[in-house]
Amino acid sequence: NGQPPEFTDRPGRRASNLRIRRPKLLGPCGEGNLGFLIRFVSVATAHKITSSFFSTDPDALYNLSPMDSEIILPILSRWAHVLCAVTMVGGVLFLRFILMPSASEALSEEQHLSLKGAVLKRWKKVVMLCILLLLLSGVYNLMARLKGDADLPSLYHALFGIKFLLALAVFFIASCLVGRAAAFEGMRKNMKKWLLINVVLALCIVLISGVLKNLG
Repeated sequence: NGQPPEFTDRPGRRASNLRIRRPKLLGPCGEGNLGFLIRFVSVATAHKITSSFFSTDPDALYNLSPMDSEIILPILSRWAHVLCAVTMVGGVLFLRFILMPSASEALSEEQHLSLKGAVLKRWKKVVMLCILLLLLSGVYNLMARLKGDADLPSLYHALFGIKFLLALAVFFIASCLVGRAAAFEGMRKNMKKWLLINVVLALCIVLISGVLKNLG
């Protein structure tokens, strides 16, 4: 009849009913775009550092350009700060609202105390490491921020001071709860209360951090 043939996905099916599926945007290993980007930046950063450390040129580590150090160190510091903060806040939430109530319901008093001792023994190592990295990365991030923008509003400094004091309070409470000092035995006996206080303080720090991000 002079008309071009219709192309269909099945015999006897009209072309107007043919559905075209949009291809999914995936990275080479099947992950999403964000996952691929994070993996790419991580690999590139690690390659840059390790290639400098293990290069046959003894001066390779000192030949990193200023641009490399200005990019790599802030990224590593930011990652350490965020990961440690997420670990501590998430761990406290899990202990207070999931593990402790579940253990109280399912275990006897003796089993509960045994589990509590084992958990705190492992959690103590995580808490101390996170506190150390949070302090180091926090000071570095602040100095880099002040160096990059000296005209920060006064509200920024006030909120940062409040955030810093709240962080010290969180660190102190967390250290007392996982420690063995007899002076803080009362806090450990009333752990639910102090974990809840730490949760509230940590959430305040998160909210203040969001405000500081917009102010800066």
